Amino acid sequence: MKTNDDIIRLAAIAHSKHRNAIGLVAIEIDKDLKLVYVKLARQWSRDKINEIPYEIAKLYNQIRWGNTYIDQLTGQHFIQDLRTVHHMPLQIINTQKNLKDPDDIERIEVMDKIEMTQFMLTLRQNHQVLFPENPSKTMGELEVQMSLYSEYKTEAGNVDYYAPGDEKDNLTKALLIDCFAARKYLKVGDVGIYVGSQFNETSEINYSMRQF
Repeated sequence: MKTNDDIIRLAAIAHSKHRNAIGLVAIEIDKDLKLVYVKLARQWSRDKINEIPYEIAKLYNQIRWGNTYIDQLTGQHFIQDLRTVHHMPLQIINTQKNLKDPDDIERIEVMDKIEMTQFMLTLRQNHQVLFPENPSKTMGELEVQMSLYSEYKTEAGNVDYYAPGDEKDNLTKALLIDCFAARKYLKVGDVGIYVGSQFNETSEINYSMRQF
């Protein structure tokens, strides 16, 4: 039987690229099996901004996951509301591209967007990210967002990852943050980074489990 020491629970909050939606994704990590179980996905329209902190705090009080990571770009007022009004412990992070200092990458406060994405691609190639067999509507939306989240190259040869057009990517970004925050529990030997063009290039195991 698994104990609390074997299972890590955490959640992440992120905004979409057009800042029109906020998403929360919570996961469980089995440290022995090195698997990620995606347990909860919620998203809200940005026009509900005054209601979202209350709803997130309510979920937190019901489920009591461990750390909550939030992208600084979600908004200072939003973060302060969660902290001071709802008393949620938060780990604020910055997502940047092409971060050169490895010491910065190891500090959880800063996460390189390219490293985060490529780490997720590795996890999916290794079938380490498992979704519910009967997903909720929002969980299904997360899977759709991930299938659209793609690699783009500029004329100068720089690489970036995002959803095309007007598609949202808030849930995908939240899951990226989750997994990267927990990467020390998920690395398998000296597995290299798998670089593909988008997440749906690899098949995904369907795993029956209960959602939060």
